[in-house]
Amino acid sequence: MRDARIPLSTGHPSVPEWAGPGKLRLVVLNQCDKVSEGERTRWAAHLARNAGTRVVCTNARTGEGVPRLAKLALSVSAELGAKRAAKGLRPRPVRCAVVGFPNVGKSALINRLLGRAQCASAARPGVTRHLQWVSMGAEGALQLLDAPGVLPMRLADQAAALRLAICNDIGEASYTTSLVAAQFVETLRALEGSPARLAALAQRYRVSPAGLSGEEYIHALAAAGCDGDEERAGRKLLKDYQEGKLGNFGLEAPPRGAEGGETVYEAPGPSRRLAHLAARAKRLGLLPT
Repeated sequence: MRDARIPLSTGHPSVPEWAGPGKLRLVVLNQCDKVSEGERTRWAAHLARNAGTRVVCTNARTGEGVPRLAKLALSVSAELGAKRAAKGLRPRPVRCAVVGFPNVGKSALINRLLGRAQCASAARPGVTRHLQWVSMGAEGALQLLDAPGVLPMRLADQAAALRLAICNDIGEASYTTSLVAAQFVETLRALEGSPARLAALAQRYRVSPAGLSGEEYIHALAAAGCDGDEERAGRKLLKDYQEGKLGNFGLEAPPRGAEGGETVYEAPGPSRRLAHLAARAKRLGLLPT
């Protein structure tokens, strides 16, 4: 399960190894309401290039896309059950692990699939603390494993770590909010359609980012409406993006000309400033390593 705003940054590098060769994987792009229809389509097509991978876009909060996912998961379960029966094996539930980074919506999605609040869920990382098997389908034919969010042992790509922080996919204790918000402003400059993104900031906060670095813009926001508190200003900016108040758009685009869905993403546009912020965050220990 991945965050539709940052599908590559929330793609765990060990999943192909864990699944093993030839195993079917369903890639769920959650929070699809936070990106445009065109972005959904491009990402789904890109990730589906991997053999044995099927992609479904969902919104676990409203239930969008969940019926399609349930139908697909149960059909796969039925196929596996039929293969066991053909071999003369006794029937048993098909088990599926729901794997993803913290706060991508795993528990909320499982609750939607079951039609009841079976798993603890909230819009913040770290709510799920224990493994829990739940059953769905006729006679519990499919069992889903709800598990805590899984981060790689090391986040070597600090730019990806910053995108995780922007989207609230790692806990706030891992970073300084004002620095991450400054990175968000710099990221907007590198996105396709950046003039409109930056204009949305100026319109919403009555402070234009023109001619300002990300850090300078957060300082200006703090002075204009947060009594000089840069952490408060950064928190407000990030929350507004996370809630779609700055528009519905992602922070990553499918790599051009890539053959598979596991390609490492490199942000386009001016990278010197982004590299400086990422290096500073790493040096100060503001992001997980």
